Amino acid sequence: MSGDAARVGALTLLGLLALPLTGFLGEGPSGAEIAVAVAGTALFALLSAAVIWRAVPPAHQGRGTLPLAAATAVAAALVGVMGHSWLLAASYYLVTLTLLDQPQRRWMPALVMIVGADVAVCLWVFGAGGQTVLSTAAQIGGFGLLVAGGYRIIQLSKEIKVAQAHAELAAVAEERLRIARDLHDILGQRLTEVVLKAELATRVVHEDLERATRELAELAEVARGALGDVRATVSDFRPITLSGELAAARTLMRSAGIELTVTLPDDPLPEVLDGLAAHAVREGVTNVLRHSTGRRCTITVTSGDQVVVTVRDDGRAVHPDHAGGGLRGLAERLEPVGGRLSAGPADGGFQMRVEVPGGSH
Repeated sequence: MSGDAARVGALTLLGLLALPLTGFLGEGPSGAEIAVAVAGTALFALLSAAVIWRAVPPAHQGRGTLPLAAATAVAAALVGVMGHSWLLAASYYLVTLTLLDQPQRRWMPALVMIVGADVAVCLWVFGAGGQTVLSTAAQIGGFGLLVAGGYRIIQLSKEIKVAQAHAELAAVAEERLRIARDLHDILGQRLTEVVLKAELATRVVHEDLERATRELAELAEVARGALGDVRATVSDFRPITLSGELAAARTLMRSAGIELTVTLPDDPLPEVLDGLAAHAVREGVTNVLRHSTGRRCTITVTSGDQVVVTVRDDGRAVHPDHAGGGLRGLAERLEPVGGRLSAGPADGGFQMRVEVPGGSH
């Protein structure tokens, strides 16, 4: 409901003030009493309208406190003229307006004060008996609790909508991050393979035309594969497996003239861990091809209490640190499952190591 619609709905309820006024006029009051009752009721309605207009929206921010205090004073002044029926009607309105205007932490103290004031008026102004006093307290207190519950439901509904909006934004941001991360992984490796094959074809074109032609054909196939991977990534339909990445690594290392040694566990990894290990191999191989001057590379995958993937080369070139986009993306993949990533110089070369708990499950 919009703010204007809520205001109109609340203001319409002020028409119910005609009920206690009509009842009072039917009791045959004097002309002076009629004038006071009509003027007081009209002033109370105007002040109540001011509270509603200021408090809706936004609700519960104390914007209508001053007109609310004035309305309370007018209601109290009319009690001596219009009697118990006015006390009940005015109390209903004051409870509604107070809960509308004040923050939730003040609801119960305000309700207790209004009920207490009604009880005091019944006892000392009207001299009412115990049954009337209890009935008045029960009516006003019960009404206040119902209104408080209704307001709280409205608040929770708004909070849920806000939370849903934030969740949707977070989901969009996560999806964008996933696509960016996957595209980096795909294009980093695929484009490296394209460069390697293009350079190889260029070197051998004058010496071995047949091989150059074969390399160019494979280059075209790699490009088509990259295009398909990009499309699948955007649609989130692109599976990645350790066996597939190791096969690609062997092809790439052979094209680059790098000797590759692979050590794998005896048993296959669970699907989730297999995918994480595949991403680790892809990132490690891509870094070796792009940054290393080494001629040997080893990929080791072990399982047990945790899965450990190690990619090591004997090159001495400067490798990207943890601020690099690929390693940062890999670290983000590992974070939700408690995985760890380390990368740096090792034994005269460079090593990337990934550890993921739960390898034995």
